[in-house]
Amino acid sequence: MRTLIITQARRGGIRFPDKVSADLAGMSVLEHVVRRCRHGGYTTVVTAPATSLEDWQWSQAWRAAVPDNRGRPGFVPVYMPAVDEMDVLGRVAAAARWACDMGRFTGTGDFGCVVRITGDCPFLPTAAIDAVAEAVTSGENDYCETRSDPSFRPNGIDAQAFTRELLQEAAAFCTDPGGREHVTGALLGAAQKPGRVAQLEGMRLDDLPGFRLTIDTPEDLERYRAMAAHLSMDPTAGRPTLMEIRDLHRRMPELFLVEEPVAAV
Repeated sequence: MRTLIITQARRGGIRFPDKVSADLAGMSVLEHVVRRCRHGGYTTVVTAPATSLEDWQWSQAWRAAVPDNRGRPGFVPVYMPAVDEMDVLGRVAAAARWACDMGRFTGTGDFGCVVRITGDCPFLPTAAIDAVAEAVTSGENDYCETRSDPSFRPNGIDAQAFTRELLQEAAAFCTDPGGREHVTGALLGAAQKPGRVAQLEGMRLDDLPGFRLTIDTPEDLERYRAMAAHLSMDPTAGRPTLMEIRDLHRRMPELFLVEEPVAAV
């Protein structure tokens, strides 16, 4: 069973529009994510909503800006299906079908396992992707996720894998708008077979409360840039590693402080 990584790259957003295109240590945030996936040897597709001609032009410019190891442009396909902007589940399912069709056309085979990640987590450990992909490709699970934060909040170092069959079933039958936007609930709702859902805790970071490596705001990006000044920023080699990031946290914890939004009264 081969594994396909689908990376979401929505350019909209209220808090930080087009954050995936922001520069981090000489390349875009999205390029960091894609190059880390490629370092792990995975076939990767970027999917994004096409809401305007500008979105299409962005996809072409971004793809041309990311060469392969031989300097050839366009090594990562960008697929922009005609689905509603908020229908992330439908977009991921469409991207998976498209990638499988292309794989059969080029003779590279089919994909039975899909890993879904977002384009705003440039330090995502390859080990997290490997762990969830192995749990699904082994045939023992239909769905697997790592969960490093006991509060269940996204922190930028987790991954999620599932069979393509489960993805297509969820996309076909989920009618809840929240499930279609956030995906995970729809997948878990479709994965009803006992013992076919797994959660891995090997990457738990209970010793680092509040540890978060997602880019949700411009302030987050500035924190990343400050960290980059003290780290080896080479996503083609899987760096920085999680161990290097944790070591930096021990030496310079002030770089990792996150101001939580004040609750409305």
